[in-house]
Amino acid sequence: MRTLAALLCAGALLGHPYMVTARGTDQIWVWSQANFLGNARVVSFSLRDGRVIAVPTIPESFD
Repeated sequence: MRTLAALLCAGALLGHPYMVTARGTDQIWVWSQANFLGNARVVSFSLRDGRVIAVPTIPESFD
């Protein structure tokens, strides 16, 4: 599931990306969520030729 279809599925779960930007031949799709207390979460995926090439790592402290 490392294709644009997988990312679009993530988009269905996360909503529209906050930002889509380009770096060289890669696209970076960024989603963010913030609340009124100032807490924020950000996740991004890098794509090249419609395929996901980099995903975020899950920290060891994640419960």
